[in-house]
Amino acid sequence: MNALPPPPAAKREFSFPEHRSCRLPNGLTLLVVEDFRQPMVVLDLMLDAGSIRHSPASAGLSSIAARLLSQGTEHYSAQEMARSLDLIAAGLAAHAARDAFYVSMQTLQPALPLAVRLLAETLLRPLFEPEEMQRVILNQTSSLQIHYADAEFLAAAAATRLLFGAHSYGTPADGHPASLARMSAEEVRRFYSAHSRPENACLIFSGAIGFAEALRLAEDNLGAWTGGRSPGAPTPPSPDGPGQRVLLIDVPHAVQTQIVIGQRCIARRDPDHLPLVLANQVFGAGFNSRLNLRLRAREGLTYGARSVLQMDRLGGSFQISTFTQTGKSAQAVGIILELLQEFVHGPITARELEDAKAYVIGSFPIHNETPGQVADRLLSSALHELPEDYWHTYRQKLEEITLEEISSVIRKHIRPEHCSIVAAGEASAIRSSMRDFGEGVLLAASRFDPTREDLFLSADPHPEPGMSYH
Repeated sequence: MNALPPPPAAKREFSFPEHRSCRLPNGLTLLVVEDFRQPMVVLDLMLDAGSIRHSPASAGLSSIAARLLSQGTEHYSAQEMARSLDLIAAGLAAHAARDAFYVSMQTLQPALPLAVRLLAETLLRPLFEPEEMQRVILNQTSSLQIHYADAEFLAAAAATRLLFGAHSYGTPADGHPASLARMSAEEVRRFYSAHSRPENACLIFSGAIGFAEALRLAEDNLGAWTGGRSPGAPTPPSPDGPGQRVLLIDVPHAVQTQIVIGQRCIARRDPDHLPLVLANQVFGAGFNSRLNLRLRAREGLTYGARSVLQMDRLGGSFQISTFTQTGKSAQAVGIILELLQEFVHGPITARELEDAKAYVIGSFPIHNETPGQVADRLLSSALHELPEDYWHTYRQKLEEITLEEISSVIRKHIRPEHCSIVAAGEASAIRSSMRDFGEGVLLAASRFDPTREDLFLSADPHPEPGMSYH
């Protein structure tokens, strides 16, 4: 009986939707995707106002500003805005990520004129009232307190903090209870005022709307929006990562260990991006990847292991995450590092590359079926300043990548000796075996604060031999 999976099916034809674009006199970039299959329109607006635009000490500032946008404007209370949106069956949401600040809306085509007016009201005239802000902060703090009690969240947040240090990429965009407690309504207003400018913005209409109507609605409602670009430019992280470091986060009574191993990687615009996407698919992105097959299927150490490429505007990371029994923690870490060495120094096979291409190329149409999905792709293009034809030639470029090219890119960018190792679990049971991977730091979960430059709240009063403490 043949245990191998069947070969990939033939590639199906797919054309990425066309769009039109222009720049309004005030500097606002407008993109329009016409799609009349359904009477729905998606509006997405992106601002250059992500967490990269404020200091780590103010972590969560852009996130709180986003959540407050619809909680009261000059002409609508929070309740009035919610009722007005409900009357036209429109949804409005805002959130902030590392590189940008997003406001999204969807509505039926007949209600579009009112929907755009409400979007403009939200963008141009938010109040950021202290009472609403305290309610939002309380809600977000409660959510974060739950997250910071979770070993999986702690391991991921700590690994990112180790990789990027005091750079804004090292701190969670949603903030930390300590940074939220320091925040004032005036600080939120100043931040939003400094970055809510049309030259910082890109607006997309995607769905049942023509270009002429979209342009008219944008000019009528947002044409009076003024202001040049934000002052200054975000500073990229230093090109070199911190080198290999080991951090153990003590989570008392944990029955398993959450592990994250990672390194710095390239920015999204780097020409090696697409070969790395395929390389990551082979190593750890898929269920049948080398990583998952070894740790799960062969060794039985976990129910799942995966690797993720996070490539942002100014830099990126390559991170591997899994979980295992406490007593197997060092074994799992050792196997991951061994797999990385094999990945760098051993060749990818033609079948592995064929399967990776088949998955990434074949899944591309599925992720571009709806107006919202297409708008997300175009926002990504705008954020990372990708070529106009990027998504139209995406599958072709993937198809053309050779074994030699992908092997060269792996050797260039995957560096096991630069990987930091984070293990969150019962420290007393794992710290002795983890010393095999280098001198480390032991930290109580309650002391982790990613917004502090030194990462730690206080020194551990009981250092153990072989481990250093801050």
